[in-house]
Amino acid sequence: MKTSIILLAFALSAGCAQAASDGPITARDLFERCSAPMPKTPPDELRKKNPTNKEIWEFLLSWAEYHKNTKDIMACRSYVIGIADGIGSFAHLYKVKDCVPSGATSSDLQEIYVRFYSSHPESRHLEANAMVTAAFIDSFNCRYENKF
Repeated sequence: MKTSIILLAFALSAGCAQAASDGPITARDLFERCSAPMPKTPPDELRKKNPTNKEIWEFLLSWAEYHKNTKDIMACRSYVIGIADGIGSFAHLYKVKDCVPSGATSSDLQEIYVRFYSSHPESRHLEANAMVTAAFIDSFNCRYENKF
């Protein structure tokens, strides 16, 4: 049992080290995920009983694109929500006003990031966490006094 736990811990740490070795996500990488076209559902006509081979092929291609875009968009939205939560934790910890509105949806935050990235080419060298934070500060007019 103890050996199994040690091996599991080693495997997990090796996986984490591999993920960490890729380095931080860049603003451009995140922008590419956030600006993926919204996935379209497969057309209804493909549900007919006897589709042609061409229709089946087109369906499979559209389905692959659907899943890739969905994965990218969900990764983007998870990332920006994580940054918003971090800002909220910071605000709670230091007893300052949380500048990201509690009603902001992941879709709203995605749009804010894409718009900010597109209009600030001079900041595109930043890591994604800094660029997302800058987008929220700009969009929600966040201002913190030096209380730390």
